[in-house]
Amino acid sequence: MLIAGISVRRSAVEALVALLQREYYVQAATTLARALEDDAAAVGLTIRERTAVLDVLDDPPAGLEQLRGVLLAEHTWRRAAHLSVNV
Repeated sequence: MLIAGISVRRSAVEALVALLQREYYVQAATTLARALEDDAAAVGLTIRERTAVLDVLDDPPAGLEQLRGVLLAEHTWRRAAHLSVNV
């Protein structure tokens, strides 16, 4: 599945959903869980959902390191450009 343009294995997405649920990021967890149920090739996340994912990937498990890097770079760019990071 593509998330933020990064190919992420199904098992890693399932682990990400569990992390999001554990930290009460319901919307982001629901979006990803539905994408898994639908066997979606790609999923679009809102800025708020991307921020939630970045928050739970502070110490990313195997398979999610690249996703964290991309989201962190995007977050840093948004802040430098004075764009909202929590829409």
